[in-house]
Amino acid sequence: MDPMTQEFKPQRHVPVLPDEVVQGLEPLDGCVVADLTLGGGGHAELLARRVGPTGRLIGIDCDAEQLERARIRLSDLQVELIHARFDQAGEIFRSRGLQADRVLADLGFCSEQLDDPDRGLAFRHEGIADMRLDRTRGEPAHRLLDRLDERELARILWEYGEEKQSRRIARKIVEARHERLPWTTTRLAN
Repeated sequence: MDPMTQEFKPQRHVPVLPDEVVQGLEPLDGCVVADLTLGGGGHAELLARRVGPTGRLIGIDCDAEQLERARIRLSDLQVELIHARFDQAGEIFRSRGLQADRVLADLGFCSEQLDDPDRGLAFRHEGIADMRLDRTRGEPAHRLLDRLDERELARILWEYGEEKQSRRIARKIVEARHERLPWTTTRLAN
């Protein structure tokens, strides 16, 4: 089967260590909980049920697609979902006159995002190299690979990827442009 034509079907998010998260945060009835990395809403669902109807859960995620899945999952609960980066949480809470009693930030990658070939984040599934968690903002990687000069590509690879061979890789990318092939994850890996 051609990996470029396989359809990606997201699975229902299963939260990691759910009991430990709830026990560690000890959300009480009526408190305000902030889930700064909402994802599929697994932890948020458990926490929102614990704070009850007098409490409030604010869920933040930079991924609009994950946010929509969470919105569906949490539709029967008292939650407010916000499309933003977790580093904007302070500003979001100040603007609403809120203070969080409990905060959850699960800073790891969501395997669902890595497994989605349309996101172009991982080499194990061929897809166009997009490489953005929030596809509503910024420029996809494949466009940057075609547009940026060798020096800028090397800088990005060094600064953000901590890649020791950033200059060599940038040179290879610029040299490969004449092939006029799409920038896929597997092409980049090779």
